[in-house]
Amino acid sequence: MVTYRSGEDTVQAYLALPAGAGKHPALMMIHEWWGLTDWIRQQADTLAQRGYVVLALDLYRGKVASTPDLAHELSRALPEDRVERDLDAAAKFLYSRGDVDHRRIASIGWCMGGGYSLMAAMEVKHLAACVVCYGRLVTGEKEIKSISCPILGIFGGLDRGITPESVKAFESAAKKQGKDVTTVIYDDAGHAFMNPGNAGGYKIRKKLSRRSSHSWTSTLSNTETTRSKVMQLRKLERSGSDHMKLLWDDGNETVISLTAIRNGCPCAECKGETVLLHHVGPRRVDEDAPGRYELKQAEPIGNYAIRLIWGDGHSVGIYTWDVLRQLGE
Repeated sequence: MVTYRSGEDTVQAYLALPAGAGKHPALMMIHEWWGLTDWIRQQADTLAQRGYVVLALDLYRGKVASTPDLAHELSRALPEDRVERDLDAAAKFLYSRGDVDHRRIASIGWCMGGGYSLMAAMEVKHLAACVVCYGRLVTGEKEIKSISCPILGIFGGLDRGITPESVKAFESAAKKQGKDVTTVIYDDAGHAFMNPGNAGGYKIRKKLSRRSSHSWTSTLSNTETTRSKVMQLRKLERSGSDHMKLLWDDGNETVISLTAIRNGCPCAECKGETVLLHHVGPRRVDEDAPGRYELKQAEPIGNYAIRLIWGDGHSVGIYTWDVLRQLGE
């Protein structure tokens, strides 16, 4: 278990790590209404074996339900604003880790957690993908508009809570707004069919193993696609006299102040550097120098960064996509 801050709270989560060094894609995993159970930990371990850093959240702060009545009580008492903070805190925790590829952080959840996985797609900035396993959906125009990443939804055709009709309504509303949404409905499966421990529900027991296995194949296929996706800058343009606008291939925009980005240039010339344990300070800055805040050119550096060339000739500041998107927050 690991701990980190979520607002004023110190929270715990189960962290499963892949083998091998380097940066890995990461998943925020959100539990069912039962809480952070052994089954959720098993799913985290399974995905870690596939190469993901997995953080399984504990929204109930250590409580685990053993009966449907207690699960209902815990889920109903869960404050939505606290869940939003926990999702954001989990994303920031993953983002802070040196073994996580910041461009490939996604969410996955089941039942109650499936609905909160969709919430993450609407509330957490820069999420790469979202998997919703028979979770609560939305159809409101404003809510759909806030979805910022591709969605994979997995549902049961016999689910009496999240019905096939509601799934199709969600998919239709999302696609009307140009969202990347894929849904899979297993006609002979009920709610919570991916968890063998939920066999007492209203799903059909036969074919459970096959349906669960196939849905995992869909999930892993979607997350493997996420692993291969790298956020790209589609276009950079001026926005007013002191801003530049960056258009990304996921449809999001980042607006950055030219004055702020120039004054915050990270190069050694502007920030100073340490040579043989001795810090050499930055050169004297003349903020009134002609062309200091005039962006002349943005030069691509591979498929991950740009070099900004200014009117006063300064051209050693290199900014990765991750840094640029953070600067616009």
